[in-house]
Amino acid sequence: MMATFPELMNNNKKHFFYQNYGLIIRSEIEFSKLLPAAENSLVDVEIQCGEIPEITWNMQSAGIRYEVAHGQLLIKVDNIADYYLSNGKNITIRPLKGVNEKEIFLFLFGTVFPALLQQRGKLVLHGAGIVINGKAVAICGKSGVGKSALTMAFLKNGYSVISDEHFVCSFPEKTLPTALAGFPQISIWKDIMEKYLKYHYHFLKVRNNIEKYCLDLENKYESKPVYIRAILFLETHKENYSELRLLNGSSKIEFAIKHTYGFNFIKGLGLQEENFLKCASITNSVPMYQLKRSKNPDQCEELVKIICRELCS
Repeated sequence: MMATFPELMNNNKKHFFYQNYGLIIRSEIEFSKLLPAAENSLVDVEIQCGEIPEITWNMQSAGIRYEVAHGQLLIKVDNIADYYLSNGKNITIRPLKGVNEKEIFLFLFGTVFPALLQQRGKLVLHGAGIVINGKAVAICGKSGVGKSALTMAFLKNGYSVISDEHFVCSFPEKTLPTALAGFPQISIWKDIMEKYLKYHYHFLKVRNNIEKYCLDLENKYESKPVYIRAILFLETHKENYSELRLLNGSSKIEFAIKHTYGFNFIKGLGLQEENFLKCASITNSVPMYQLKRSKNPDQCEELVKIICRELCS
């Protein structure tokens, strides 16, 4: 049984060590889905439970569920928890009574942690990452465009995944941009599970009120950083065919900015200029494509062939 609040508060202050997106995390909450790290590792990020401050100083922007100022982000999730992020290093969580690890995890690594990565100089795109011939290929697109279906089609054809929902780009000095590994799990909608998985009813829901499920990747997960081969921007159109078009000129940076994760947070965090420069940098070194598909889910197998034919030639 999963721990719930107040058990999550960990009064004994025991710490758990994990690795995620190239960072070492020390946490007061135990997360079963994260890869473990050695306890003597040099820590990059601290996660703790406790009371959090209200951000009222240097306010840049505010919304119903979040408040943001330079270097600080407060996200409030109804019936789950409040999350406070500061300076790309510290995350404080105030869980609400009765929530469990799975619910805390969903918003911590689906919403808060990507913002932390941006504070640490990473470019975070809204998309999944597939590994083809040892290099990462991003599949970016808005929610509902078919990223999960295409990811499952790649898995079915023997390819591995490096990340889901957030494609994190790092820029090491004197080398090509690399994709950082997330955690070995993807979230997929019920209709996609029924199409690709025989025993779909064994999997846990992401949240009780939505038909989206967690799928552990096991041996189909890439745990180390890899060079980025290409970035695909997935869209649907009314035609009954698929089309892959190489982007050129200013359209590349426009697509990259459009598909940056949490763009509403970036200005408030003081990262607008830095994010623009990261988008410009990756457009200069990585090929980008516009991938158009029909709304027919059966065309995903065809898309895999089109993509592999273009990128493996």
